[in-house]
Amino acid sequence: MKAGFLEKLIERLGRIGPEEVQNYFLRLAQEKGFLETVFNAIHEGIVVTDSNGRVTYLNDAACKLFGLEAADAIGKRLDERVRGLDWRSLTQSGGPLSRDM
Repeated sequence: MKAGFLEKLIERLGRIGPEEVQNYFLRLAQEKGFLETVFNAIHEGIVVTDSNGRVTYLNDAACKLFGLEAADAIGKRLDERVRGLDWRSLTQSGGPLSRDM
């Protein structure tokens, strides 16, 4: 998510009517549901983390691959949940990361 996105969204929400706000939230919920359906249909494990390595999302295949429950992994560092994972070596570049393991 781009920096400042939430601030801009909150500012705009104050200028639009309740019905429009409801429509925006409905569209966001639909998009979230669509993306979760797509990610869960993919047979490869997908794990999304924040810059500190805390899991923000993982699909069903990743749960099976790592033997995790999504509810137990969300908000925790991936290397705390997956034994033998060397998070530091995976993230040495400091930039966005996409790796096959």
